[in-house]
Amino acid sequence: MRYEHHKQWQRLEFACWMRAFKDAALKNKLILEAGAELSSKPDDVPKRIIKLKEEIASINEELNGKSAALLAIKLDGAVDAKRTKNVRQLIVVTDTNQKAAKILLPMVEDLPKTVSVIFTIGERLDYMVVAGKDTDADCRSLIKVLNETFGGCVGGKPDCAQGGAGYCSDWEEKFLLAEEKMLELF
Repeated sequence: MRYEHHKQWQRLEFACWMRAFKDAALKNKLILEAGAELSSKPDDVPKRIIKLKEEIASINEELNGKSAALLAIKLDGAVDAKRTKNVRQLIVVTDTNQKAAKILLPMVEDLPKTVSVIFTIGERLDYMVVAGKDTDADCRSLIKVLNETFGGCVGGKPDCAQGGAGYCSDWEEKFLLAEEKMLELF
């Protein structure tokens, strides 16, 4: 049973006799199976699904909090003592994924006089440059250095910029060269 409205005409589709019976029997079977899996009556299946969605959301929120705590520990271990007159430290975080990078972003933004470079490595090489509080560094010029080094593209704002390029196995060596150029810009 279906209804479609298109421009100036309407189409009604009905399932009759045996087709309607088979459709109803299939849907009844699915509801009974779902009820058995959820340990509830068939009438309570929609309520159980809503409750499960709420539980999943709660578990995801807890997982994100624990992931943030682990990333904070990782961030503490990544602090590098490269200092210039304007920036207290340049932090480089590697071996992370896009989701972890999004969690790290507000953490590194809160670090005073710090510039952070976050790499996500997979089929592509993606990178973000983030200026912490009270930092005069221009992330756009820093991301430009990385884009030139890796053959990437994209840009951003003065306080946060991102870019990406195809994966290359010697990205760490290339980054060391780019890092020297980046430190000259501070």
